Amino acid sequence: AQHLHAVCFDTETDPNHRHSDQNPRYHARTVATFLARAHNAVFVASDAIPSLTLVQQKGVQVVPHSKEQRTRIVVNMQHERAAGNFAPVADAVLSVLKEQKGPALVFLNQKGTARVLRCSDCLWTFVCPTCTAPLVFHANGNYRCHRCRTTAHAPVSCPVCHGTTLKHLGIGTEKIERFCRLTFPDRTTVRLDRDAEPSTLHGTPDLTVATEKILTTRNVPAFSTIVFVALDQLLHRPDYRAQENALQLAER
Repeated sequence: AQHLHAVCFDTETDPNHRHSDQNPRYHARTVATFLARAHNAVFVASDAIPSLTLVQQKGVQVVPHSKEQRTRIVVNMQHERAAGNFAPVADAVLSVLKEQKGPALVFLNQKGTARVLRCSDCLWTFVCPTCTAPLVFHANGNYRCHRCRTTAHAPVSCPVCHGTTLKHLGIGTEKIERFCRLTFPDRTTVRLDRDAEPSTLHGTPDLTVATEKILTTRNVPAFSTIVFVALDQLLHRPDYRAQENALQLAER
């Protein structure tokens, strides 16, 4: 490139910028900064919440951008359980969804119906025979490993203590989708994850249940209400950047 004056890098914290599954391995942000440096050009990165890796670099100037104020409601689900509400979302959130007039997004970055099958007697957990990751229960009745794609059928009883009290724990997008369809039968509900995987939203559904797949989906409407289900689970990922990534995902 000749006479390069500026390199603009949009959505700087998008994980798709990292190319790590095959050679050559690189990060598009690093390539962009080298390109700007080679041509003595200005490097401009745009993101709602820039990464600390970029902000802490020498010579970087952070320019705050104007953003409309949003009304946020944080609900402790432990209090909801104590009050007798065992639904996936809080009563206050249901009230907001019932009153909202525009399209709403219900975000949960976990696929499937239940995350774990566990024995209530000895706490045995149904795990993948290949990689030992917990097998996720899906609405079609299959148990699938989201790490190596292995599928398996659940045992009738616990293989350790032979107890029959096996319970599903945790929630996923399939369970949230079913809950929304039952709670709001007069509204259109669409699920967006890698199992459903439409790349384009057709029309404007009233309720969209989605994982981070929605970030790469075309024709996404401007949601009037966004509900994050179990957002605090993102804080406990085995990654030292888990808190930073959770905030970036919420603001994106």
